[in-house]
Amino acid sequence: MVAYGPCADGSLCTVSDTCVEGVCEGTALDCNDNDPCTIDACTVDGSCKHQQSVGSCDDGDPCTGGDSCATGHCVGVAFDCDDGHSCTVDGCDPKDGCFHMPDNSLCGGNTTCAQSICDVVNGCVAVPRSGNCDDGDPCTEKDSCNNGDCAGQPLVCDEGLICEQGACVAQVTTGGGDDGGEPTRPPVVNNPGNTPGDSGGCATGPVGPTQTPPLGFFVLLIITAICLHYGKRKRNS
Repeated sequence: MVAYGPCADGSLCTVSDTCVEGVCEGTALDCNDNDPCTIDACTVDGSCKHQQSVGSCDDGDPCTGGDSCATGHCVGVAFDCDDGHSCTVDGCDPKDGCFHMPDNSLCGGNTTCAQSICDVVNGCVAVPRSGNCDDGDPCTEKDSCNNGDCAGQPLVCDEGLICEQGACVAQVTTGGGDDGGEPTRPPVVNNPGNTPGDSGGCATGPVGPTQTPPLGFFVLLIITAICLHYGKRKRNS
C-alpha cells in the first residue's frame, strides 16, 4: 500500500518532505543570496554556504560599466557622461543612463545674421538668419544677411568718382610746384541724390594750401609804390 503525507528524506538540505508515489521527496533549500559574485550551496548540516567568485557580472546599474566581482560583490566603474560639449548639461539617470541636455544660453556669438544654438551631437552651431542688416561699410547699400554674413552692394558712383564715407567724390590728385605739391581734391562732381551742379552742401573749390607769391613780387611792388610817391611830389612842386 502506497503511503502519502509528510515524511523525512534524511537530507538537511531539503524542506517540506512529502511522500510521492511511495518515495519521500523534499524541496531543495533555497540558498540563493541574489549576489552574482557568490556560489551558493547547502552544506551537509543544512546551512547555506556562499563562496566568493571572480569574473564579470552585472550590478544592475545603467550608470556603471566594466562590472566585475570583488570580495564577493559586483562592482562597476561609473560612466563618464561628459560629451565634451560646453553647451550641454551632462548627467546619469539611474534608469536610463547618461543624458545630455542642450542649453542654448551657454552658446555665445549671436549676430544679426546668425543664431548660435546647442546641438547634442555637434555642440554650438551657427544657424543663419535672413533679413536686413548693417555691414558697417558706408560705401555699400541694400545690406542683407547671406549664409550667416552681412554684406551689401557697392555704392555705384559716376565715372571718375570714388566712394568715401558714403559719398561719391573725385579721386585725390597731386598739386604742382617745385616741392612736389600738396595733395588737393578737385570739386565734388556728383553725390548720390544730388541734382547736377548741386554741391550737396560741400565746398566746390579746390582744397589745399593757398599759393604764396614769390619774394620778388613784393620787392617790385614796394619799388613801384616809391616811384609813384616821388613822381607825384615832383609834379606838385
